[in-house]
Amino acid sequence: YAEAFWLCAQCTQSMEELGDGLKVAGELTATINRLYSETMQRLEGALAAVCADFRPSHYTKVLEGYMFLGNVAQLGDEVKSAFIATIGSSAAKVVRGVLLTRPGFEEKAAVAANLQELVRFLPSDLFRTCLARVLMVLHDILVSHFHMARWHEAALERHAAEAAALAAARQALEARLGGSPAAPAVAPAAEGRAAGGAALGAPAAAAEGDDPFGGWAAGGDSGALPALGSPGSGEVTVTGRAVMGLQVQLQRGTASELEELEAKVSDEAEWGSVLQAVHAGLLSGRRLIWEEAARRIGVLLSSPAAFEGEHFLQVMEWTQRILAVGESFAGCECTSLRTLLERQSGRFFRLYHHSNIEALSSILDKEVWKRLPAQLPSMAEALAARSSSSDELGGGTASSSTTSGSGGSANGGFPPFEQFVIGGNPWRRQQSPRGRRRQQQLGFGGAAGSGLDDSQAGRALEVDEYGIPRTASSTPSMTAAVTQSELDQDSTGFTEDGEADAEPDDVYAVTNASWRMYKWMRDYAALMRPLRAAAPAIFAGLCELFELYLLHVFVAFGDTSLAELQAAAAGQHPHGAPAGGSGPAADPALTPRLRATLLRLAGDSIGKYRQLFAAQPGSKLARALDPPHPAGSSILPGSTAAGVGGPKPAPAPAGGSGSANSAMGSAAQYFRRTLPGGSTSSSTAAAAGAGPTGAAGSMPSGNGMPPAPGAGPSAAAAAAVAAASLAPAAESSVVSNAGNLWGLLERTTAAESLLAVALQLQRARSALAAALPPAEAPTLDAFLSRTVGAAEDLRDLVVRAGARLLLPLRWVPDRLGAANWVLGEPPTGQGPWVDELGRQLELLRDRLAQVPSLDAASAARLWSAVAAHVAEACLEGFSRCRRCSLEGRAAMSLDLQGVGRALAHVLPPAVQDTAPHLLRLVDTYIKAFYIPLGELTHWVQTHAEYTPAQVLALTSCIAESSGLKKKDKAALVAQVEADLRAIAGGTPGSAGSGWGSSWGAG
Repeated sequence: YAEAFWLCAQCTQSMEELGDGLKVAGELTATINRLYSETMQRLEGALAAVCADFRPSHYTKVLEGYMFLGNVAQLGDEVKSAFIATIGSSAAKVVRGVLLTRPGFEEKAAVAANLQELVRFLPSDLFRTCLARVLMVLHDILVSHFHMARWHEAALERHAAEAAALAAARQALEARLGGSPAAPAVAPAAEGRAAGGAALGAPAAAAEGDDPFGGWAAGGDSGALPALGSPGSGEVTVTGRAVMGLQVQLQRGTASELEELEAKVSDEAEWGSVLQAVHAGLLSGRRLIWEEAARRIGVLLSSPAAFEGEHFLQVMEWTQRILAVGESFAGCECTSLRTLLERQSGRFFRLYHHSNIEALSSILDKEVWKRLPAQLPSMAEALAARSSSSDELGGGTASSSTTSGSGGSANGGFPPFEQFVIGGNPWRRQQSPRGRRRQQQLGFGGAAGSGLDDSQAGRALEVDEYGIPRTASSTPSMTAAVTQSELDQDSTGFTEDGEADAEPDDVYAVTNASWRMYKWMRDYAALMRPLRAAAPAIFAGLCELFELYLLHVFVAFGDTSLAELQAAAAGQHPHGAPAGGSGPAADPALTPRLRATLLRLAGDSIGKYRQLFAAQPGSKLARALDPPHPAGSSILPGSTAAGVGGPKPAPAPAGGSGSANSAMGSAAQYFRRTLPGGSTSSSTAAAAGAGPTGAAGSMPSGNGMPPAPGAGPSAAAAAAVAAASLAPAAESSVVSNAGNLWGLLERTTAAESLLAVALQLQRARSALAAALPPAEAPTLDAFLSRTVGAAEDLRDLVVRAGARLLLPLRWVPDRLGAANWVLGEPPTGQGPWVDELGRQLELLRDRLAQVPSLDAASAARLWSAVAAHVAEACLEGFSRCRRCSLEGRAAMSLDLQGVGRALAHVLPPAVQDTAPHLLRLVDTYIKAFYIPLGELTHWVQTHAEYTPAQVLALTSCIAESSGLKKKDKAALVAQVEADLRAIAGGTPGSAGSGWGSSWGAG
């Protein structure tokens, strides 16, 4: 048909030479021109269709049409422009088609003039479906360009062979005519082919079977060229594109046959120039074509729906994939799209992180702290993924030695585009659910997968990786629980990574909340690579997720409130030592690292989300971060903020008795965190199922010793008031009550789930450092060493808090403090309170034996905490002694030996060595009663393990037993107090010394 137009053009020129005598010529010319215009439009449409979906048979006809219709020199630019126009029209067509699927949007789709207006009308719930289909079409267009370039390379090779065959035939014909060889006549074509081959980077000749796309040519109008015979071989057959299958019999050497052969040589040369022009345009236009595609993608990403919630991760993953494809296609980095992506991502990441903080807080409030049958995958694996998805190719590997105009080892440092062609369109490929589960490495959002056909983010969203809406959503916003199928899939994928072979000590608990938090943390880690400029802000968000989890575990299971820590820090030494020498803030398990971490989190880190937590009904962190309550109010240890605004020790008056009273007040503040026991709270303890019971199950009412002198009605009234203020401590919460051993398994699971995440973060140290700018190295080190390291300290604190609830020993200091230690003769046996303590320990052992899910390591930590709790109770009780004789101190030592035997009877073998070490501290305190008054100062300076309240109480007791007058006694206590102040550096506390300021209030 195109050749007919060429013939009509020749005829039109001939008719013009005949003059104006032909009346029909004008009408005929107008008709031909109209048909020519229509044909050109149809030809452009056919070229656009070939650009979108390359088919050799169709493309050959289009190329021949352009050749016959003229303008061959501009054909390369025409094809380049056709690809650019196809990208724009295809993107608009896809968006318009998606709009038309929604009833009521027909008019908007019709009036929209460009892609920007179409995107503005696009509903947010259709955005990802639209984006997936646009990316699918753009990927197909780039692949079509690659196929077209490869087809031209193969066609140019065949053209060179046909030109050489025609030259050989002409040379043979001229030899028959007796003339000289005319090889130079075809030299221009040969030189053009050589120049074109050098420009295209294609070999001058291809061995048979080397062309992987030779099948395309077989489907076209031309085939391979058979070998020609020698000049003197009689009949030589030439088959090629120029001769179009005609059999030229070169038996008679006539001049007419020579002219016919020269015309065919000219046709073949023209065909070669067409191939070279188009191929040069294809190679030179790759960058322009990808930039046009990137602009269209940027228009789509400008929609607010591009980065909504979890959709943000899926859009990021898809964009990274198309960036890898496009940059490999063009051989250069697309700075415009990457800049737009970083700008948009940085803007929406803050909203995304804020929603994650809100969701995690809500999940933690509803957490039941049950173990899940899963293990956490590697954080370093998510960070190891490259910023582009070029390392996540699927579908086999391509030969790295393949070089062509469209890809190769020198493709600007990018992988050859042929790999993406072989891998297939990731937005078009369909896959069975079983295969998708098998290739799934982690059921999390983010771009940390291992295959191009896998979409981790899409798995948890309303549409899949192909833009097809899901029937059911599994997003965290829709459900707060991890389904068993998800766990099975993700655990299986984790096992395939080889990390399931970790040591048993590295297997920690996983809860629903830790699983969700770790999912978001891996998503953040996957974003740090592609968004290098925003990596510090993303890492800060990752840290806040971990810090929120740590703070919530402390609030839920710790028996010290944030308000108490902040109040203690308000009067602390500049170096950071706590102000209280005893009481909750001076718990030995509350290490300086953990204390500093909690104060920082309650201040600027997590404290800045107070309003967010306050907007959530029943938020535990909202109550914990509230300012301290007025004096006299109390919050239960089992509730959100244990002891916030609880009773504080009264200011101590000057003098020794005031110091002793202060010591007793701080002790009461400390032991209010245990359940009440003894005669004053027997009903509450019995209701709680915890407390010392006799053989008949009743609570003994006395300690077997006469009451101390001066313990009259006023002392009894004070004890009753203290019991009334402390009784609410026995109330329970959902996860911590008498029925579940005060949350023994729950608190263990919570602490170990935090340690599991901490372990993954420590293992990912080098990967995190590589993803962050070098200037952020100190921030990373501080986070891992302080905050992450404090997770182990928090586990010890939580376990010791559980031990105090399981073993209520508040009655022990009360009993020992009220006992009469002024004895006239040495004791003959241990006191009855030791037997009661032994029975209470045996009861605890029997109750723990009925918990089969308590592993040996957790049980060992719990019993170590129990032994420490017993030692603390004994030391606190002995320090309340006002007056004591030598025989009384002997009775204390005898009772302490009985306590050691009781502990040895119940402690497991793994912690048998713990009790003697802990009780040695108590024994040293008892024996300090025998030191002379002159050596008391030296003893104080060398025993910083005791609190100032305990030292002052010991000093007062020694002075009382030595018969000092009140004035001398007050002077001695004042001297010791001054020594303590000097040891503390002249302030009411010192870093790491354990001294407090119980005297400072006076």
